[in-house]
Amino acid sequence: MERNIGILTLPLHSNYGGLLQAYALQEVVSDFGYNVLNIDVKNQNDSYFWRFKFIAKQTLKYLMSFGKMKIPRRNWMTKEEKSYIRVNTDQFIKQKLRMTRSVGSHIKMERIKEYNFEAIIVGSDQVWRPQYTPFIGNYFLDFIKNQRIRRISYAASFGVDEWQFSRMDTEKCSKEAKKFHSISVREDTAIALCKEKLDVDATLVLDPTLLLRKEDYLALMPKSLGKSQGTEGIFTYILDDSEKNRSIVKKVENYLDTFSFKVMPGNKNHNEFEIENYENFVYPAVQDWIEGFHKASFIVTDSFHGTLFSIIFNKPFISIGNKKRGVSRFKSILALLDLEPRLVLDPDQVSIDLIKKPINYVLVNKLLKNQQEKSREFLRTSLMATSAT
Repeated sequence: MERNIGILTLPLHSNYGGLLQAYALQEVVSDFGYNVLNIDVKNQNDSYFWRFKFIAKQTLKYLMSFGKMKIPRRNWMTKEEKSYIRVNTDQFIKQKLRMTRSVGSHIKMERIKEYNFEAIIVGSDQVWRPQYTPFIGNYFLDFIKNQRIRRISYAASFGVDEWQFSRMDTEKCSKEAKKFHSISVREDTAIALCKEKLDVDATLVLDPTLLLRKEDYLALMPKSLGKSQGTEGIFTYILDDSEKNRSIVKKVENYLDTFSFKVMPGNKNHNEFEIENYENFVYPAVQDWIEGFHKASFIVTDSFHGTLFSIIFNKPFISIGNKKRGVSRFKSILALLDLEPRLVLDPDQVSIDLIKKPINYVLVNKLLKNQQEKSREFLRTSLMATSAT
């Protein structure tokens, strides 16, 4: 008899880190002998209600400006346009991730009861950040009515240090959190938040992407890729195309006297979306993104998962912190692996000494292996208890 385990993470689309953390957790839990399914949650922004709300809000602003404000373009894409720009990342989801049927943006138990889950794992990623999860109660499994279904969180993240829940959500989520059989988080600051705000204990574990080896990711790539390594200059994975970040990339280019390259759409600004040039919005394949880390001689990134993949591939890197996106995620993992100096917050912190200082990956990999064993043991123990009930 199959033992089904559900994974509930943020809606999956064209975010490389989001896709690969889901893939990694799926593979690790599958290795323990379970049948794993990712619960197919849709983004609330895809709903017609959200679009109506946007139009109403912008119309009101236009009327209150007495026609002086420029009428904004739509800031969403049609279903056909989304399918086009996500063709490569959707293919990864279809081929590599085992999904339930779509349950919409708000989960109800009747939509997943057919799978007879023994347990549901919440995580990883910023699943406990209200800004990213409008139905925050879902990510504390408020839809589970059957007490025999085991509730587990793995590497759940609040994303930031400060508490962002409303008082009502705090009370509700604290009540639901107490029903969990085991709770783990991704940042050390989240342990304190769980205790102070939710009145529950939590264990620190690694993001699931760090539980797989470099070879596991290279195995996803076609044989025609992955032949060259460390020969292609500076790989940049920058989410915020700001003047500050461009300045940092330019500094590294000058210091290393080489070029930079990226694996990203030519344009990500959907407010400028026009049907005649939408090929410029297509996301490259996940495998191409992985190859960027494999081929790079140096990496500059402002992404949490960009930082993790730099470490997985044992590359020299600079990680750019962004206070709005949350710096605690970066600080926590870098401190754990003795890599704190690799985090910078502004261009003045980028020096030739920092760029050229080698990273002691013998030490980093030793520290990482120790944390991998602890993280896997947390998952294994949590799921073994499921089998015993």
